[in-house]
Amino acid sequence: MEQDFEYEINKKNQNSKEIGQIINSINNIFNICAKQQDQRGKSLEKQNYKINEETKNLVELMNIKLDKAHMTADELHKVFEKYGNEYDRDKAYAEDIEA
Repeated sequence: MEQDFEYEINKKNQNSKEIGQIINSINNIFNICAKQQDQRGKSLEKQNYKINEETKNLVELMNIKLDKAHMTADELHKVFEKYGNEYDRDKAYAEDIEA
């Protein structure tokens, strides 16, 4: 009985740790993308709210951050496709690449 109780506590702790790692990863990805958007004169700061395990609507808010990060990554990919390795960074960021 005691081993079962210990097993359940360890399982809950592991789940909590994994959830925290996922949330931190999403926050980190979003923050990297926000910096990239700031360099391009755009801002994601309106969506830069801190998410943690107690956040209400956790999944919905994580999805919003992931959507914004995806948008940024897609834009950067289009810049790379258009300019490749031999692009002028300042010019590429100044131009509006169609999404």
